[in-house]
Amino acid sequence: MDNTCDIDVHIRYCLLPKLSRNIDESENHPEYYDRHNKLDNHFPPLIDCIAQLDFMNVDRLTTSVLPSLLILYLQRTCPTVWNTPKCKNHVQQLTRVFRDKSGVALDRVLQTSGFCNVQDVFDNILLALNSKLASDDFKRYPGLIDVYCSLMKDIKEYKIKINPVKIFPISLLLLDDYQNANKIRGLKCCNSIMQCLNEKHFKSGNYYEVLFGSLKKTMPVKDVEVTTLVLQCLLDFVKIVPSDVKNRKTDEVFGSMLEQLHMESNLHRKTVCVRLLKETILLHKVNCVNKKLLKVVLLENIDICCNDAVADILLVDVLECLQVWITHCWCVWQLSTDYKMLSALIKLLYVSRKELIATVIQDIIVSLVTLCTKDEQNMIYRNLEKSEIKSPEFKEKLEEIKSEILKL
Repeated sequence: MDNTCDIDVHIRYCLLPKLSRNIDESENHPEYYDRHNKLDNHFPPLIDCIAQLDFMNVDRLTTSVLPSLLILYLQRTCPTVWNTPKCKNHVQQLTRVFRDKSGVALDRVLQTSGFCNVQDVFDNILLALNSKLASDDFKRYPGLIDVYCSLMKDIKEYKIKINPVKIFPISLLLLDDYQNANKIRGLKCCNSIMQCLNEKHFKSGNYYEVLFGSLKKTMPVKDVEVTTLVLQCLLDFVKIVPSDVKNRKTDEVFGSMLEQLHMESNLHRKTVCVRLLKETILLHKVNCVNKKLLKVVLLENIDICCNDAVADILLVDVLECLQVWITHCWCVWQLSTDYKMLSALIKLLYVSRKELIATVIQDIIVSLVTLCTKDEQNMIYRNLEKSEIKSPEFKEKLEEIKSEILKL
């Protein structure tokens, strides 16, 4: 029995239709209620149709019906206002009937080898989503946006090949939207997708420039979660671009991060920026030395950490970033131009009340002194000798530094 056409009709009426207005223009849309009425008429016959199919023997059904069924299933399992308790009962019934007929759980179809052509099923789902979710009216298909986001969340588990040109467009639509909630969803999708890619995926063409442009445009958004996600995406991005442009793109990302951190005033976003800056230095290594702004940014953040409230939020990450910078960029340190950094660290040591943090600061100071010439080391030692210190705790710390200088 070939009832594919009936199944397609019933599925279409069970899906949330295109809204007459964008999802963010109202909390209540008439399509929500209209859909509930259609469910009562079309869901029972849909179940009957599925019960009559043999998915193990009819190849055409596994590529034409399965994509639509999976879209319906993913749309119905999203925690949204249009999915009522009644919808949950429908999902349970759908999954039970599907498992009975196919021997495979509906939510495991894309992770299961041998049941169907997983690549065809995935490609057809993506084709259906891309055909509806266009830039001018994608917000009228909130149910399909949910399907896409659910699909991308588990993409690493699917037995498929990925084409960036086909899989990223919806992520970038979300990313370019003015609402932070959509930006966050788009960034999470980008992050999931990039975990499955390598430089071979960008060998032909320059689609990576499109991706980079959207990510870079999102950097100034004043939201901690957006900042965290976009910087992580940029870090993942430079790991998968073609080798012939990797250094150039990493340098661009590094420069953008520095500019962002230089302008940032929110401490929590600063912390995120510093943390990801450290990871970028670890990746870009000595190539970071050509950015003069790096030392400026480090000095600024060391200086503001002399405030206890700021230090509680930012200091640990700043010190870790500074240690990584010394490891990979030590060759650009010069006392004659960078003495302010050494002064700021000594000031920071003076105000520090945590023993473990003070030890880290002392080690960094000694590391910087080690990079100085012998004459400069002697000058630093003499200046420490001449200083009149009243605080016994701080005096003890300086004595330890002087002791280390004498060993150099």
